[in-house]
Amino acid sequence: MKTEHNTTYDKQQKQVETVVSLGSAKERFGERIGERILHIATRKNSRGELCTSATVYWHGEGMRQHAMSVCGDKNGDYSRTIRATPCARATEKAIMQAHDIALADFGAVVDAATNHYK
Repeated sequence: MKTEHNTTYDKQQKQVETVVSLGSAKERFGERIGERILHIATRKNSRGELCTSATVYWHGEGMRQHAMSVCGDKNGDYSRTIRATPCARATEKAIMQAHDIALADFGAVVDAATNHYK
């Protein structure tokens, strides 16, 4: 599956992020039209791991929103941890390498996020 995406590294926050558009959609709880954007980010978490997570946000009307789910129900927006690995130092090289490994199955991540809304 060929999906347009953009990957950037933020030196200040020490994270790499890949952004993918999942297309426009009508918000479930209102009348606004927005675009679902999948953010796949790798950063060092509070437990000292390099963690890659995939989260869908609604972009529209000048703001970004994410609805959390409670107890694993499907009412919230898509959010999953893809991979977490222990690390000693979060260098740019280590973060980029962990992100590339986590995105080895990029198509499956995009498909899972898309299927969450069906």
